[in-house]
Amino acid sequence: MSTGIRRRGRELALKIIYSLKDQSIPIQTVLDDFWQNFRFQEDVLGDPLEPGTDVGPMASARQREKVAAQVDGALDAGAQLLTGGNGAPGNGTGHFYSPAVVTGAPAETELLREETFGPVAPLVPVKSLDEAI
Repeated sequence: MSTGIRRRGRELALKIIYSLKDQSIPIQTVLDDFWQNFRFQEDVLGDPLEPGTDVGPMASARQREKVAAQVDGALDAGAQLLTGGNGAPGNGTGHFYSPAVVTGAPAETELLREETFGPVAPLVPVKSLDEAI
């Protein structure tokens, strides 16, 4: 995971905690801002040993297919793909999957029930700290 993604993730976590504690900032406002700025587009897919590469290939074709099936299942159930989620050429070799951001996946989908071992960020908005827990 690139440094930029980790930094953006920490910033979001702090904003959400502040919003849930303070209640003066609607959580949806924080999430809308986050969704507009949470981008994988600037991440470079390729050989993880090469400088400048942010995302390397997945370990196997089978794992790539499993991640793609989880995302596709969520989309079929009504989720929205905000970015990514497709095969990506990288440097021409390897099992690449473009980092994906998915929102609106129903709770019963495999994407939310199973751990996804791939570059997928399912976003699940909540209205309160109690709902999040």
